[in-house]
Amino acid sequence: MLAAMERALADHMDILNMSIGSAFTWPQYPTAVAADRLVRRHGMVVVASIGNSGASGLYSAGAPGVGEKVIGVASFDNTRISQQGLQVTGIANAIGYSPASAAPPAPTSGTLVLKTLGTTTSTTDGCAAMPAGTYAGLAALIRRGGCTFAVKAANAQGAGASAVILYNNTTGTITPTVAGATPITIPVVMISQADGGALWAQTTSAAGASLTWTVQIVTAPSSTGGLISGFSSSNGSRTSPTSSPSIMNRPRTMRTSAPRSCRVRSSSSFACSAIVLGRASAPREWWARSSARPCPGPSPPAAGTVVRIPGPHPPSACGR
Repeated sequence: MLAAMERALADHMDILNMSIGSAFTWPQYPTAVAADRLVRRHGMVVVASIGNSGASGLYSAGAPGVGEKVIGVASFDNTRISQQGLQVTGIANAIGYSPASAAPPAPTSGTLVLKTLGTTTSTTDGCAAMPAGTYAGLAALIRRGGCTFAVKAANAQGAGASAVILYNNTTGTITPTVAGATPITIPVVMISQADGGALWAQTTSAAGASLTWTVQIVTAPSSTGGLISGFSSSNGSRTSPTSSPSIMNRPRTMRTSAPRSCRVRSSSSFACSAIVLGRASAPREWWARSSARPCPGPSPPAAGTVVRIPGPHPPSACGR
């Protein structure tokens, strides 16, 4: 990292983005000091990721993002989430779901009849093995709680289910995992508590209910919208970060209209390193150099915003 920063200085770069760092460090850490000097002594704008170690606790912010004059950028959760949708008979709007990891992806077409054995207050729904054929060819609607998702999915699969629809027992959204002793070979998805209640009511009604897999995208409010993402580092809490990060940017699950062909070229095989931007001698001519291929993160969009501040900037996102 120090060598990359020295190269940026030697090439007279105006802006330096670094989507990399060392967690649980301090402003006196070598890369933080070097990045800070680029700002103080050479007038370079330095933007760096603050880190992805938030789940490990407080004070997880990393260098060089913790440099005093460095713009350390965290990720924050979008105010809305986008999910694949399914349709259910008797319910007007599509219902969004999160696919479970360690299960096959849900299809985008096809219809299954829904069946449930529990209630909206069950505490161990789907936790006990069921006779073979209980859910034969059906979609099992199962409430969260009492045992792991893997156990619920395995029991439903063993009872002949063609799919499992899990629903939350509290507010918010989660992405479950069904990794366990029994490999899961049927689609398993998770829906919200409110949608689960609606599905349960329709499924247990005299008319019953069927679900249809679709290609629809459903958006819904996020209970963590506007807060630092759980994985993102900070030197404070999710609601009240202290000295780091400097800003939050690039909501997680953000969609972009940038064409897939817009990429900074790289000859390196490293995952993430430094991206430097600078002006060549000719007016209004910008170019980019990368010491590694760009990687997803909150700091590149922040650095891109800075590009527009000094004056001349690339005529298009796919400029040189």
